[in-house]
Amino acid sequence: MIYLDYSATTMTSREVLDSFVQSSTKYIGNPNSLHKLGVEANNLIAKATSQIANILGVKENEIIYTSGASESNNQALKGIAYKYQNRGKHIITTNFEHSSIYGPLTFLSELGFDVDFVESDDNGIVDLENLKNYCESENYDYEFWRITYNQILRTYCYCTNEFEKLDEDPLGTVIEF
Repeated sequence: MIYLDYSATTMTSREVLDSFVQSSTKYIGNPNSLHKLGVEANNLIAKATSQIANILGVKENEIIYTSGASESNNQALKGIAYKYQNRGKHIITTNFEHSSIYGPLTFLSELGFDVDFVESDDNGIVDLENLKNYCESENYDYEFWRITYNQILRTYCYCTNEFEKLDEDPLGTVIEF
């Protein structure tokens, strides 16, 4: 079988699966416990966190483990909105996002955040001119891809399995701060 839908579910590599099985059978203690098995499990997590931080070039305390995309998106969207609400309440997204994006954005809009949806074509590719219009409406003399003062967040799906798209737009320039 040839499996091509790597946006939704990527098959686990043999090395990762072997490591998971080994750690799940050898380090069975609750990592928050003070007993020997818990301390060993905690040490394993600390080592993995250090490795991940080194690979990504970030601090260890910047690594957050979640159960999946829904929890991650909830935490990220609400966390950013709450932290920067003193700057503004304008959030921009698209109509091709995952449902785990729409839930938190609906919640935030009920709290008074302004959520706008940038137009996309039938393939899910964002209309950059439409995005520019949202930015120009802020009346700031910034280049259009920069987040203006009132905008606190843009969430934008780069790839999706549902439409089999991989957006070719220069994402790095679109979300530059």
